[in-house]
Amino acid sequence: MPKKQVKGEVTEEERLLQLQQRAQAEEEMAKKKEETLTLYLKDKLQKEQRNASVNLLKLIESWRKNLRQARDAEQLKHVAILHQTNERKLDEQNFIMQKTKRELEEADRHADQVQRCHLQQEEDLLGQRDRVLMNLEQQWDSSLQNLSFILSSEMSVKHHK
Repeated sequence: MPKKQVKGEVTEEERLLQLQQRAQAEEEMAKKKEETLTLYLKDKLQKEQRNASVNLLKLIESWRKNLRQARDAEQLKHVAILHQTNERKLDEQNFIMQKTKRELEEADRHADQVQRCHLQQEEDLLGQRDRVLMNLEQQWDSSLQNLSFILSSEMSVKHHK
């Protein structure tokens, strides 16, 4: 039989009911805490994943920037080396051109000298030819005069006969 309830006293059934309700409430609170914690952890995980993505992008961008800087430095060194090489080649070519120019000038002077010598020899040969022709002309004239004289003498001898 159930006991009579005295004012202020709780019966065994009520106490069990209260304990059961309290256990249910604690269980619901624990579930709510677990759900809240789960939601919080999921939210935190999502934030961490977003931050990880952002940080990865930042890291990649930083790596690319460093790589570009390193490549830029390499390219600048390469350009400097090419510039020095081209300057050296240009100096060599300028030296060769100057040497060739001097050799051409020397060859021109030599050609001018050879041409002057040739002209001098031609003038000498023309002078010799003129002297030979004058000599031959004088011999011709002399021979002609001799022949004329001989012919006239013979004619006069024939005429006197």
